[in-house]
Amino acid sequence: MPPAIKTIIEAMDRAEIERAIQELRQQLEVCEQLLAVASRVVADGSGEMVVSGNIHASLSRKREAVLVIMRERPGRWSTSEIRDALAARGINPELGTPVKNVLWNLAKAGHVNAVGNGVYELAVLARSAASDHEEAMAA
Repeated sequence: MPPAIKTIIEAMDRAEIERAIQELRQQLEVCEQLLAVASRVVADGSGEMVVSGNIHASLSRKREAVLVIMRERPGRWSTSEIRDALAARGINPELGTPVKNVLWNLAKAGHVNAVGNGVYELAVLARSAASDHEEAMAA
């Protein structure tokens, strides 16, 4: 062992090392708590940062969020999948207008289509698929 390291090790007090280790563990715990909070913080679309799951969104805001979610991953969505996606974006799906009512309003307005019991897809996708089918039949 090089003499400089041996001198350092000999000069160390075991109790001092244990205190330093305990202090580092406490700092690590604080950092882990901050990381847990940071993982729940999301942008809410307006640029504001919010803790996920705590926002009470108005009907219009929930409608906009649902449309954004469905555009990001085209296809069929169940009501429960929409609820989970809203929660992941910081919008509490249980507060305010129920998600099933939001989807019903979107279907009534022609933005989404109900394709099964509690299953929806964007109306644009359904129209696109129908026109593709019509073109194939005509050919």
